[in-house]
Amino acid sequence: MRNFGSLRHPAVRVGLCLAGMAVAILLSGSPRATGQSELARLGLPQDWSHRHVVFSNPPSMPILLAIRQDPRLLHQWLKFNVHGRMNRQAAQKPEVSDREREDFDRERERDGDPKPEKGVDWSVTLGGAGSKVAAGMSPAKYGFDINASPDCTNDFVVFPTFNGGTVAQATIVGYNQLYSTQGSVGGFCTHNGPSVKWAYRTGGAIRSSPVLSLDGKKVAWVTAAGGHVQVLTIGTTGANGASVTAPAVPGTGNNAVDRTVILNGARNVSASSLFVDYTADAAYVGDDGGVLHKVTGVFGGTPAEVTTGGWPITVSSATAHLTGPVFDSVTRNIFVADSHGHLSYVRETGSTSGTCAIGAPPCLGSTVITFASGAAIVDPPIVDSSTGRVFTEIGNADGLTAELLQADTALGSVVRVVAGRQDGNVLRTGTFNNNYFSNPSTGFFYFCGKNFANSHPTLFRVGFNGAGVMNSAIDPATPVALATGPSACSPAAEIFNNGAIPAKDWLFISVANHCAGAGGGIAGCIMSFDITGGMPAASSHAVAERSGTSGMVVDNVSPAAQASNIYFSNEANGACGDGIATGGCAIKLTQSGLQ
Repeated sequence: MRNFGSLRHPAVRVGLCLAGMAVAILLSGSPRATGQSELARLGLPQDWSHRHVVFSNPPSMPILLAIRQDPRLLHQWLKFNVHGRMNRQAAQKPEVSDREREDFDRERERDGDPKPEKGVDWSVTLGGAGSKVAAGMSPAKYGFDINASPDCTNDFVVFPTFNGGTVAQATIVGYNQLYSTQGSVGGFCTHNGPSVKWAYRTGGAIRSSPVLSLDGKKVAWVTAAGGHVQVLTIGTTGANGASVTAPAVPGTGNNAVDRTVILNGARNVSASSLFVDYTADAAYVGDDGGVLHKVTGVFGGTPAEVTTGGWPITVSSATAHLTGPVFDSVTRNIFVADSHGHLSYVRETGSTSGTCAIGAPPCLGSTVITFASGAAIVDPPIVDSSTGRVFTEIGNADGLTAELLQADTALGSVVRVVAGRQDGNVLRTGTFNNNYFSNPSTGFFYFCGKNFANSHPTLFRVGFNGAGVMNSAIDPATPVALATGPSACSPAAEIFNNGAIPAKDWLFISVANHCAGAGGGIAGCIMSFDITGGMPAASSHAVAERSGTSGMVVDNVSPAAQASNIYFSNEANGACGDGIATGGCAIKLTQSGLQ
């Protein structure tokens, strides 16, 4: 049996007792989460929060028992350990054509990366001018059943459009037939591009990352204006929207339901997405007035804000925009940063780490990390619940340098790494490589920093000791130039694709301008890096993307044609692959080769 401690591959180094019990404990705990109504199958949601709370090798059984409360632990394990079964079923799927099966077999037998094919990615319009996923935000992907081959009808990806809803503009859209080519019928789904599964106009513009229920039946978000938390039950009957420019209204001619909660104070929310604690069926979100809110009944009941017992909680000043909060299931602390250069924590009821500034939990923690510059931290923190470590990045730490920071869950034991020469561009979150999840001392955190001479975006990495404590300096491996001039990066994304032959550890990142990746043009682009064997010398592939990309979400590790992908939007108006040239595009590229 694979040791649970690795969570991603069988290279493990914990005791046999823990190894033998781990997967059973993980699976036995998973159905407790609210919102998973069909236990005959096991869906796999992937949204922004899956990059911001992670689980490396748990050092002890108490930590394992604590982290199993978060279904994201199960999602992380499933995503990297069910490929064999999926691959066998995909190869045996009776409706797959002979040509697709031959493509599938060639993919499995190939010793290296498949050669790029032309026109096998897809991009479709998100609507009128300005349509896109907001910078730093991400779409969300739902896999219908991890025990089956990729599902062309039921698997879907959700894109907000950034625009307010009109009769000719959806605010949010879901696509299926994902595993397809464009320009001709092809891929695992034998389809020409994706299809609109549903498209709704729900009121105000959505400039946050959507989140999904465990059964894939509901999607939730917060709108930019007035702090409206909305929970949409996706319609299954009636007219649910024909296209992004012909959307439906939830509940009008369909059985979709859109429930809205106006946050206390009705402040705008420009930098935060919802973070869902699935076990408690609660969500947290920060507003543009420095206040953290809690909403209960998100997916399993009637959504309502908690306004008693200390909630909502003032975290920062009335002019501070809070980032997305991140809840740690081990300590029951909630970590959040802001636009004034602060990293703070809130102690939820039952918190086991830190002290309250005033009173008892729920409360603001007594320690706040402050960067001297007062510059904005724009992305949510990352929390490794196994090691009890919190990470954040800032483009201007002190007026001179950018910085990557790690602290413990009480915001003590701080380690600071200089991440280059500061300029006006913000820093977005990085990501861990595959080795980190087995043993932090063999792994690295890869991130977009800034060249020490000219502040141009540069790929750095930093290592750890066995306890997961970050080293105090950038790893000496030669950094990689990401841009040849000033630019901002997207958040980084990573996937260990052990469905490929050989297995690959892929890193994806984009820049808004001055792309340094070969083939990516001279403006914005997205780049892939093969980090399987360590720090790469250059990007593996690059594709031009107008003004760079939003955050990304990654899906399968299946070798079936067009079934292992990344999803994002570009950040500027222009032509999409469906021939429409008004706004931005919803885009799918394959992990291998960015085809």
